[in-house]
Amino acid sequence: MPGSEFYKIWSTVGAIGEGIEIKCHEAMYASELNGKCLVLWQDLDRTEKEKIALSPENTVELKKLIVACKLGQKCQIPAKVPFECIGLIEGIKMFDVMKESLKLMKLYQGMNIEDLMTCFKHPLIRCAISDFCPKESIASSLPMA
Repeated sequence: MPGSEFYKIWSTVGAIGEGIEIKCHEAMYASELNGKCLVLWQDLDRTEKEKIALSPENTVELKKLIVACKLGQKCQIPAKVPFECIGLIEGIKMFDVMKESLKLMKLYQGMNIEDLMTCFKHPLIRCAISDFCPKESIASSLPMA
């Protein structure tokens, strides 16, 4: 995203810039189970609608996950200063940038991906979650991605 700290780094190393084509796909991820496919779309409203249609009994948890994903879209990873070199001033600035991340982490505090999977009844939704992230990962890593 232009203006982000990573954008400046990517420009500096030549990963983005004039003449470099960046391809964006509608689908972020797809998972299959027993011949059925579940797609995680870049469009979170589409993802929410399709997943609720697939598993209406999971509506509350799916809506919570979409809220978390929308928070994840706002998260910025600080990249100006290496973590081990962060002083007081940079730490305060970093806290401001990371506030959306902290809200997201609070939603799934103390949970890992395996815990998150148990919140859903539909086996294809569980499968997609475990396919996307290792079960030991913190639960907030899914919506952060």
